[in-house]
Amino acid sequence: MARSTGFALPVRASSRPGRRRLTLGLPFALTLPTLLVVFLVIGIPLVYSLVLSLYRINMLTKRWIFVGLQNYADVLPHPDFLAALARTAYFAGVTVIGGLLLGMAMALVLNAAFPGRNVLRSVMLIPWGMAPVTVGVLWGWIFDGSYGTLNALLFDLGLIEQPIAWLGDGGRAFNLVALVHVWNQAPLTALLILAALQSMPDNLHRAARIDGAGAVERFFKITFPWLRPMLLLIMLLTTINSIMAFDLFWTMTKGGPGTATTVFSWLGYAYAFQLSKFGEGAAILYILTVVCLLLGWVYLKLFTATERRISSAAPAADEVAAAALELHRGTSAAMRLIKLPPFRSRVLLSGATRRIAGRIGLALAAAFIFVWSFAPFLWLVIMSISTSADSCGRRRH
Repeated sequence: MARSTGFALPVRASSRPGRRRLTLGLPFALTLPTLLVVFLVIGIPLVYSLVLSLYRINMLTKRWIFVGLQNYADVLPHPDFLAALARTAYFAGVTVIGGLLLGMAMALVLNAAFPGRNVLRSVMLIPWGMAPVTVGVLWGWIFDGSYGTLNALLFDLGLIEQPIAWLGDGGRAFNLVALVHVWNQAPLTALLILAALQSMPDNLHRAARIDGAGAVERFFKITFPWLRPMLLLIMLLTTINSIMAFDLFWTMTKGGPGTATTVFSWLGYAYAFQLSKFGEGAAILYILTVVCLLLGWVYLKLFTATERRISSAAPAADEVAAAALELHRGTSAAMRLIKLPPFRSRVLLSGATRRIAGRIGLALAAAFIFVWSFAPFLWLVIMSISTSADSCGRRRH
């Protein structure tokens, strides 16, 4: 009987020190050019402006006088700073709440199934795809008191006899800028909410319908809890965008009339480039930066707390398996397993009437989204191919 003999093959080292160093250094070497560009574009201006906020500059003698934190101490209690702070808070509150409500409504409409939905989703993004400067110029033309499109339309409809200086009144101008900001930023909110809605399991709503839940009840007990983490992110992004808004104020009002639309960002610009107080202007804008960083920190805390609360309230593995089975069957037991509150069946209209009313409401909402998003852009395109005389229209006196 033959006897087999075995032998062991020599084992090579898993890696050589030189090769390991090359493997670790290659990713850094590949990203180094990008890091250098980021440092040159962002880092150097950031450091320079920080240094600038610690000095007072005499433009006549070109002298830089180091004052430390005195610029910050001077601007914080200044009446102009406090007034700009109040205006910025009001602007952020109006635009964040308005943009969130409008974006939520658009996302819910675009999440429904109807002909032309994909086209309408693309049209909805047109305002967000436009540069803020372009948006400001566009709406500045529309609200122009002499030959603006809005005045011309109201004249043709016989609603006014004299032109209205829409941006001539401080309060009205401020609210109109807020409206334009919502028009520009709401599509981003709608896009993020729509992405979250698309990831929601359909079985949740299917089981709720079987239990007799209406659309409003399903929204507050299923959809809204599902969207809560995304809504926190949206509130952070929109709040920061509102606080840092500058382009619209520059193109539409330039901080006026008077100082009625002077917000944080415009105040820093005015101090630096209109009053030549570069140190104070840089200090104001750094305070704005700190506020945005604090908002980011608050968001991280809220998001972490939400994640922990969701994890602690999650059902056990066997409950999840049972819920999946019951959701597939579409029974009310699934709703109890995933710990949703019970629904109350309310039948106010017949099934056919509800379907007809729903289709009419959906069609009207889709038409509003189309006109709201596309009409100003269409006017911009028409004006871009018109002569100057046609663009000015019929001047009213």
